[in-house]
Amino acid sequence: FISRFSVIALLGDLDRKSLREIFLNVPDSPFLRAREYFATFGIDLQFEEAAIDRIIAEASSNTRIGARALHEVTARIMSDFEFDPQHAVSAAPAGHPVTLRISRATVEKHLAR
Repeated sequence: FISRFSVIALLGDLDRKSLREIFLNVPDSPFLRAREYFATFGIDLQFEEAAIDRIIAEASSNTRIGARALHEVTARIMSDFEFDPQHAVSAAPAGHPVTLRISRATVEKHLAR
């Protein structure tokens, strides 16, 4: 399907506040999808505030792709954990929830690759 549009719309870049809102609250956000994915393995995925801030900063540095940058950045961070979720967390005592906590240091390590 090929078409032409007679109207051109210029969109502004998303600011960090908007990216944060998208990352944390939009139903198809990479944050919520990752939490749902790990929940299927009984793992509570948590991001520290500093980690979220770093993800937003990295995504906002790529102004050409907007909110899609959130998916790209999150995928770079989570790929190792998603490959083998059970080995990504330390064992918890029986009856206790298993938590995978993503810190700013974790984000920095994965973004440096």
